[in-house]
Amino acid sequence: MEGWLDEDSPGKAMERFLEEVLNMHKATGFHGGCIRGNTALEMTDTNPLYADFVALVFDEWEEKIEFLE
Repeated sequence: MEGWLDEDSPGKAMERFLEEVLNMHKATGFHGGCIRGNTALEMTDTNPLYADFVALVFDEWEEKIEFLE
């Protein structure tokens, strides 16, 4: 995600972010889904330490895109 939001406007930043995510999935042939999302869904309800870590990561992501609001 680093650098994906470095654009002139919030709209351009979000557009680039979505393009980069799409490119990542195209590169894998859309197999396996999102490693971050899949892992978060599978592990956070069974491992409290991992759940805390995932929460921190998601908080960081929110901070990165918060300026787009």
